[in-house]
Amino acid sequence: MKWIMNRHYFTPAAGAASTTRAVAPQWLGFAAWTSPVKPAALPLGYIIEDRVLGMLAAASFHAMQRFAAAHRLLQRVTQRSASGGCQLAARLLCLACFHANELAFQAAYTLNQRRLSRLAREEGSAS
Repeated sequence: MKWIMNRHYFTPAAGAASTTRAVAPQWLGFAAWTSPVKPAALPLGYIIEDRVLGMLAAASFHAMQRFAAAHRLLQRVTQRSASGGCQLAARLLCLACFHANELAFQAAYTLNQRRLSRLAREEGSAS
């Protein structure tokens, strides 16, 4: 019996005898091995690119959290500081942390947009 990968399910091909066996949806990763027909394997380059982009996006998100924590700390230092010189230095560092946080956010957003567009391209070619 031939099977065709639909958008989310493996369905019997046209003209093939129907069976009562249910096939797991494609998005259920743990049950994909039970399917009689395996989806086409992705090239190793795509898998590595997806994993690297995910790790880079997670690292930039972690950097965002660190810069946000440093920004909050420097804001508290600015508010509690008595001398004008210390306040100025803390404010300048606070501003630098804000811009670094913004840069890390833009990097994470761009990486996730690239991953999403690549997945949409793969989904379009698979159907």
